[in-house]
Amino acid sequence: MVNKKQNAYKSEDIINSNQNQDTAQSAGFFVVTEEGEDVVLSSSLNETAKKKKKREKQKKVYRKTTFKHKLKVVGCLAALGVFTGSGLGVWYFNTALKSNVDYASLVAADFFGDVNDVFADLAISDTTTWVSQAQSNGLTPADVSVADNILLCEYNAQQASSWSIIGTGKVLSMGIAQTVYSGKTFDGTTYAFESISAGMLTVASCDVMTKDGATVDTYAGQNPTATGATWVNAKTVSVNEFEEMNGVMPDAVFPYIISDKTIDTASEITFDDASGLYSFTVTLKPVESVLLYYKQVQRSGGLEANPEFHSIEITFNINKNWQFVTSEIKESYKAVKFGMPVTCDGTISTTYEFDCEVTLPV
Repeated sequence: MVNKKQNAYKSEDIINSNQNQDTAQSAGFFVVTEEGEDVVLSSSLNETAKKKKKREKQKKVYRKTTFKHKLKVVGCLAALGVFTGSGLGVWYFNTALKSNVDYASLVAADFFGDVNDVFADLAISDTTTWVSQAQSNGLTPADVSVADNILLCEYNAQQASSWSIIGTGKVLSMGIAQTVYSGKTFDGTTYAFESISAGMLTVASCDVMTKDGATVDTYAGQNPTATGATWVNAKTVSVNEFEEMNGVMPDAVFPYIISDKTIDTASEITFDDASGLYSFTVTLKPVESVLLYYKQVQRSGGLEANPEFHSIEITFNINKNWQFVTSEIKESYKAVKFGMPVTCDGTISTTYEFDCEVTLPV
């Protein structure tokens, strides 16, 4: 009897122990059996442990990069963009270096002045003898507005049988100076414009156009100096093509558009008894006044993007016959060369002669 009870007890213990162990495996408890102590984790805890272990295996160790390493990476991306035509390089050239001014949204013709309006205001009836008529009426440049004086001087220049307009100066950028030479000549039949920028990089061009001509001959400068070159490799383009390329035509007295629509500020007109000259200074609106000139600056400087002008100041000296005598120009603009934007500060002094002997450069 005793043996049977003991056997029965043991059987029940075994059954109960198995049941408790199953329950423990699903609930996550400790189970004590006659054989000893077993610790059993639940299936949910097992899954958590497995996921934790998996994350630990997948975790990567990232090394802290140096500034030099980052710079190399950016440089490689930029180079890749330049050579593949996409990516960071294209963004840099098309966005970072692009001018913020939309010149194409404005029409240059909208900002020109009309000298006929000035003649009407001055009660001039004969434009061919208008100077003597104005002087007979007791008028001097001091009696005329600055904008109108400039229009009258430009008109007189265009009526001259010949001219020589020579400008010399320099452009300073990043402490480096480029000399600038601008030579405009007209012999009564042909207009010529020489443009030379010399320094770290020398760019020289010469453009020739006959009066009332339909084409322009362009030349490249060989062995250029500060004020001249041997002009070679002539190419002929239409007037429309040249205007698209250079903006300012060879017969223009001034590269800027100067009128009451483009003048920002104007000084009083002063008269110097010793020289007999009238003087005044204007500052120009840096967008409207360069709607033609910006193309010439880009071409003559060999720039990689449209220049962006910050300021333009011009001091004029004119005589009693409404003729330009001298001018002093100060201008500041952003230019892009060799993929780098720099600020350029230029000064140029110009002397004017009319109805004089002229020798064309070509």
